[in-house]
Amino acid sequence: MRIVVDTNVLVGALHKNGGPARRVILACLRKQYRPVVGVALFTEYEDVFQRANLWKRSLVGPAERAEVFSSFAAACSWTEVFFLWRPNLRDESDNCIIETAVAGGASVIVTRNVRDLRSGDLRFPDIDILTPEQLLTRFPCPP
Repeated sequence: MRIVVDTNVLVGALHKNGGPARRVILACLRKQYRPVVGVALFTEYEDVFQRANLWKRSLVGPAERAEVFSSFAAACSWTEVFFLWRPNLRDESDNCIIETAVAGGASVIVTRNVRDLRSGDLRFPDIDILTPEQLLTRFPCPP
């Protein structure tokens, strides 16, 4: 299944309470889910991974984070976004998540920010917006 992983899930997976977010990322690394990424989302991932203040509760140091990021990026399917849909989300930077999902043929966006991603003017009924817990419940992976 092709999914788009929001940055907050990728970051959350490396914190002490990683729980379901960590299980989603591990499932991506095991190729049980197929994450899709484009230029804008990849750039956001890179930016967030370099913000020291976000990693105070992290289980891993900078070298390990870089290794996880590299491994996750290698597991992703690259997609080019040719059309900017602009669903007019409250946070402009979230628009790229929807656009990546549409361009990459993803059926699910995994996020901790469900309400904001569902708030846009433009809707895509074939794309589910789920929390990590919801994804793992609806589309479970073997342990």
